[in-house]
Amino acid sequence: MFDDTIEKYGVDVVLKKRTVTGEDEYGHPTVSYSESSVKAVVHVPSRKDYESMVKEPGVLGRKILIFVFPSTVNVSELDIIVYDNKEYVVRRVEKIHYKGSVVAVKAWGLSSE
Repeated sequence: MFDDTIEKYGVDVVLKKRTVTGEDEYGHPTVSYSESSVKAVVHVPSRKDYESMVKEPGVLGRKILIFVFPSTVNVSELDIIVYDNKEYVVRRVEKIHYKGSVVAVKAWGLSSE
């Protein structure tokens, strides 16, 4: 349903898919990223969106963007989205349903800048 709209009006972003590849000598996970270019509709969150976002100490609201992807895009928490030469770490993912089917995927991205 939304896939065609996102393809038509969305912008190109780079999705860096995070994969845990092992552990370092301290037991911390080591990760690698595979990149792919995908379309997304990007918008600044509303007050309602801010209230539903997990708040973290020291995080400013202006550093959050919401990305809406086609239903076929596999995005997970801690993946990275590159938009406008800035990296946004995915902090929350929500599948948007309509009549029992997933029609889009909504991801909250938090900028590290």
